[in-house]
Amino acid sequence: MEKPKRVMRTIKEEVIWINEFGSVKEGEEKIGRWIEVDYNKLYVHSEFGHISPEGYEALYQRNLMVEAP
Repeated sequence: MEKPKRVMRTIKEEVIWINEFGSVKEGEEKIGRWIEVDYNKLYVHSEFGHISPEGYEALYQRNLMVEAP
């Protein structure tokens, strides 16, 4: 898993610093959406063999099906 400092820097660079939020709620929504959509679906992670968390989950599920009797 990526180190927390790196994750926070990425969130700042790609969401916080490039947006002006009208409210705290709007900021929370944009950051949450970025984490769920961009970070979890698009970003590759060395911890997962350089695939996205979503790709890793799909690979894991396929392996479970293959191993099931």
